[in-house]
Amino acid sequence: PIEAVNVSAVDLKFWRIKSDQLHQFLQNPYKTSTYQLRDLSEIADLVYSAQFSLDHTTNKTEQHQLSINNIGVLNEAGVYFVTMMGAENYDYDYASTWFIQTDIALHSRQYRDSMAVFAQHLPDGKPYQNVKLTAYDDKGHTKVGAKTDAAGFAKLSALTNKNIQFIIAEHGRHIQLLRLNEPKLDLSEYPN
Repeated sequence: PIEAVNVSAVDLKFWRIKSDQLHQFLQNPYKTSTYQLRDLSEIADLVYSAQFSLDHTTNKTEQHQLSINNIGVLNEAGVYFVTMMGAENYDYDYASTWFIQTDIALHSRQYRDSMAVFAQHLPDGKPYQNVKLTAYDDKGHTKVGAKTDAAGFAKLSALTNKNIQFIIAEHGRHIQLLRLNEPKLDLSEYPN
């Protein structure tokens, strides 16, 4: 959902992050200024852009749901970055977000010096075998890797939160991400 006041339409651009540039993107995935976005085409391909009309009431903050389920190119596996600006605006800042389109679900359990990771296939939830897991530090260097077994299980050894920023899971064109340097479940945007 998006929140808007006195905006009749928004321009959205959907970018698919290049697989070999994912580490670069994850160093700062929350780009909003034109300065931060100027080199976006080096790490991502623009795959879809459109203007979405919003039903709005004057001077009232409203939430709007934009349906993107029927946009075929966005159903392909990948990491997507989205920029949004009011259609009538020409600001220096954009609203932005990102999401992953995948068939991999991950569950992890952190221990003192290792991590257990379970991969399931979406939407059926069955164990996902041969998912390649790679742990990266804050500079994008590979620290440790493993593959899931027939039960969808893999153990990443010699792993601590101090030296690992994220884990990337890959199977074919599908990618999933575990960010270890952010809150595990952030409910702050939802009112009490």
